[in-house]
This record gives sequence, C-alpha cells and structure tokens, in this order.
Amino acid sequence: MDRLRGLANDGLVLVAGPDVSDEGAVLVLLVPDVDAATAVMDADVYLQSGAVTSYTADAFVAVVTSPALSG
Repeated sequence: MDRLRGLANDGLVLVAGPDVSDEGAVLVLLVPDVDAATAVMDADVYLQSGAVTSYTADAFVAVVTSPALSG
C-alpha cells in the first residue's frame, strides 16, 4: 500500500482498490503506454511475492474526465 500511495503522490496511480468481488483489483494508471503500465506492475511487491499471480494491462482513451483530475 505504501508503494501505491507513493505512486499516487507521484501522479502515476489515479485510482486503486479491490473489485467488489474482492477477488481482484483495479488500478488506473496515468502512464504514456501499456509498456509503462507493465513496468509499474512488474515492480509490484504483491506480484513479486506471489500474492498476485497475474494481471492484464489495457490502454484506453478517456473521453470524459473529472475536473478534479486536471489538478
């Protein structure tokens, strides 16, 4: 959690948390591409420890954003 908070403070993590089934999680990252997202995830301590066994990184285009995201 400290790492995610640090990434959020650095502006890389916009949102992070468990999904409602509590069987997975969602991270929304502000990174330039899927390779950058993969680098963030590959450095995750939960993944490295085996607590998380897989993830999917998908790119998307935001067409509506909250004014809160513009800082």
